[in-house]
Amino acid sequence: MEQISTFNAASGQMPEWVSDDVRLYLDHVEGGQTIRALARNTGVHASTILRKVRRTEARRDDPLVDQALVDLGQLHRAGRTRPAVAASADLPDTGAGVLDAQTLRRDAGRALRALIEPGAVLAVVPNVETAIVVVETEDGRPRQMASLPRRVAEAMALLDWIAGSPGAKVARYRITREGRQALNYFLASSENARMSGTSAEGADLAALTPRKGAARPRKARPAGADSPLQVLARRRDKAGQPYLTPEQIRAGEQLRTDFELTRLQGNIGANWDSIMRGPVDADARGAGDGAGGRLDARRRLEAALRALGPELADVALMTCCHLKGMERVEQDMQMPARAGKYVLRIALNMLARHYASSNGGEHELIY
Repeated sequence: MEQISTFNAASGQMPEWVSDDVRLYLDHVEGGQTIRALARNTGVHASTILRKVRRTEARRDDPLVDQALVDLGQLHRAGRTRPAVAASADLPDTGAGVLDAQTLRRDAGRALRALIEPGAVLAVVPNVETAIVVVETEDGRPRQMASLPRRVAEAMALLDWIAGSPGAKVARYRITREGRQALNYFLASSENARMSGTSAEGADLAALTPRKGAARPRKARPAGADSPLQVLARRRDKAGQPYLTPEQIRAGEQLRTDFELTRLQGNIGANWDSIMRGPVDADARGAGDGAGGRLDARRRLEAALRALGPELADVALMTCCHLKGMERVEQDMQMPARAGKYVLRIALNMLARHYASSNGGEHELIY
């Protein structure tokens, strides 16, 4: 493998691929700047800064992310303590080696190309400086597809290009949507460089990293993508148990089924006050063919939303029916970071009890 190129931490220079959220986190944790001071400097509300800092702190449960932040923290401290006029050779060596953009692009691009293979995972073993991409063959044996320095895997995890389940012996990571976007960007820049006869090594990784003042466009959920409920159902709590029980998952799916059947009437708007207040209107009672099943669905939906109450009903509707992710729900409901999944679980518990008491989950679906 090619020699790893790294920044010298003593120079205090932060790599261009580091996101603004991570920079804010380091300014607060390593630099000692208060949340209010960071809010004044960036021109946003203090609660927004606090949410970003907490979100980055929560990611330190992942050992790859944690080590990447340790190295960047050393780099940040070196930059703060650097004398105004001094040669880097005169500064103490912190021992932190942070990947430069060229090395990250080269090695991460090779790993991402291997990770798009069906069943491919990035395997990382504690205290081993090399990570490998493996895929299971037809006879059940793993086959190595690529290898990369651990430092590159740490940066990939920090950038959300890979995500997985850290383990005591072997941590396994898979490519994420952000990772596929990064790979597409690398391939496109390589093709452009080939056509123009230039080098692609200098491709700007900052283009993949959100910067201050640049709002990230919200993309439509692709057809066939997992719903937020399915994503949350795959998670585990601290005890290693599934975060959602089968009863909670069925309750959320039942709510979405009734919601979709009710939408076939074409009279659901953005204002849910009528559903929360009263019975089905006279126009709905006079609907045409197939209206009976849809009226049953609407009545079940009304009863479920009333059982939840306005606040819990909003969270359940946004997540289970409108398929909004937890972060978007927390922003819309002005909740603290990571509070949405707890509120959703409470709502699903109440829904499960409601359906169990009313036998709402035993009706036949109408297609």
